[in-house]
Amino acid sequence: MQQIVGVDIGGTGARAQLYEWDGEKFVAIGSPAEVRMADVSGFPELVGALSRLLGQPLGEADAIGFAATGLFQNGIARHPKFPKGILEVATTALRLGWKRWQWTNDFMAEAAATQVLEVQSTALHICGGMHHPKPGKVSVVGPGTGLGHAALYDCSGQPFIVTTEAGHSAVPVRYRAEQEAFLRFLSSRVEHDHVDGLTVERVVSGDGLALVIEFVTGKPWNPMAPIVLTTLPEDVARIFCLYLGLQAGGYVLSSGAWDGLYLTGGVLKRNPELLTGVGLESFIRGLTSPIRHEGMLAAMPVWVMTHPQTGTLGAAANVSQLLK
Repeated sequence: MQQIVGVDIGGTGARAQLYEWDGEKFVAIGSPAEVRMADVSGFPELVGALSRLLGQPLGEADAIGFAATGLFQNGIARHPKFPKGILEVATTALRLGWKRWQWTNDFMAEAAATQVLEVQSTALHICGGMHHPKPGKVSVVGPGTGLGHAALYDCSGQPFIVTTEAGHSAVPVRYRAEQEAFLRFLSSRVEHDHVDGLTVERVVSGDGLALVIEFVTGKPWNPMAPIVLTTLPEDVARIFCLYLGLQAGGYVLSSGAWDGLYLTGGVLKRNPELLTGVGLESFIRGLTSPIRHEGMLAAMPVWVMTHPQTGTLGAAANVSQLLK
């Protein structure tokens, strides 16, 4: 057994979990450590706080895997919640004598998590085949604060993960007459950020869901407010899930990772019922709208990742490659 710490650094907080890994399964040891960004002033202090809550220094583990949004270059990560937006990762690792560590993009972690048994066993099947593709080529799409995308390719038994900025592509339009009223509303509420109009994450994200609710109900909605879908008109799920399906289908085709699709992100983890009833029908309609590939997309297994720790598990899975 080897010990791995997975650390997931988000916009407002960080979570760390200690795992024992036997080369295949990850077993969580103890409870996760959680720290708010507002409570620490820099990366060394964050590391110290997580270590105290875990009950041991991060560096005592055989490897440490980090997953975070933002740019990582020359041993320095960028994060808006830290002083000057800078995390001195490599300097801290050297000072503390970490043996093995790795810093990855948050959606690299989400993609890696799709191959973890603990994540697969808790995933919610949405449509298509009932199997988890392994090995294979899978796409990952996740609406949260923004809209993340990644693709995982099996390369002779080793995962190769590519993250993209597909969330900044244009809003997909396939049913213009049906979509026109909402797109006009969206244009009136959101400043254009794309040469052809609006980016898709303006719709398929937490803020986008709030705008859909405002469009349907006529009342402004706080994106941070809890959502009880049973109290909202069905058109909320129908519109949001149509755009999710359109984007997911387009991404699967452009990435070539069509052995399976995993949906993740805070919006769906908090509101999995979006993809039921009318919402599910609308999602499938959008997903399979490319006529030439309709059959393949309809047969592709689609799952929602519901495990609460895909970030730490994915970070641990990525860094585990250094222990093989």
